Amino acid sequence: MTRYFHLIAVMAATVSGCDKPSYRPASSAAPASSAVTRTEADLSPSMSDEQILRAVGVDPVALRSHRDEGKDGYTMVYENGGSQVMITRSRVSGVTVIRLRPVEQMREWKLGKP
Repeated sequence: MTRYFHLIAVMAATVSGCDKPSYRPASSAAPASSAVTRTEADLSPSMSDEQILRAVGVDPVALRSHRDEGKDGYTMVYENGGSQVMITRSRVSGVTVIRLRPVEQMREWKLGKP
């Protein structure tokens, strides 16, 4: 009898959840502008840091940079008063680009291995 009760309870919970909208994480949301979409298509893990910076809309000449060493690669941090971009090159995960500032343009691109 309890076996049937559990089966009915599970079925009721499953059916009652059918009308709920599916959860959609923020990272899979559509990009806000066509420039962001164009940038994704323009980025490649074989690009130099200067090429990547230009593709995400930042002038490399106007930025200060420093290098942080990691266990399996390194991260270059490029910044000035209004922009901050981190480009990580890892033997394990490949190239990752993170734009932290300006905040309204915050974005991450995982480009993979060259």
